Amino acid sequence: MTEDMTIIAEEAYLAAKEILEKARLEQVKARLLAEPDRTLTLKSLSQQFNVSEAQIKSSFTGVYGMSPAAYARSQRMHGAAALLRETDRTVLDIACQFGYDNASKFARAFRDVIGVSPREYRAGAEYDSCAPQLGEKTGFPLGC
Repeated sequence: MTEDMTIIAEEAYLAAKEILEKARLEQVKARLLAEPDRTLTLKSLSQQFNVSEAQIKSSFTGVYGMSPAAYARSQRMHGAAALLRETDRTVLDIACQFGYDNASKFARAFRDVIGVSPREYRAGAEYDSCAPQLGEKTGFPLGC
């Protein structure tokens, strides 16, 4: 094989690997959003997608700017924000939908991501511009 052919083969291999990695990351992202009431571990994702924990975390962070756990938490809180804004469901009911059985833990997570407590948010505190409108695709079902 000539040197030019070797370079072309290496470039094709790297391009194919990048496409596969992006497709796999989309599958990981979809899996994280599929069950908002469950917290998936890197270990379970690693086993499901047959990729090392370090590779999932590194690749996911490189593409989405945060770890899989932080991404899932952020998406949960944005989904919860939409429900707080658009429904009269209780905070605890919404917390339950997103995997929290303790309103205090939910409120702490919500404040960390959105910047205000769920009650302040609902009462009209500055809405988070990233929170989806009700009916917008969040990846989460709207009922418990």
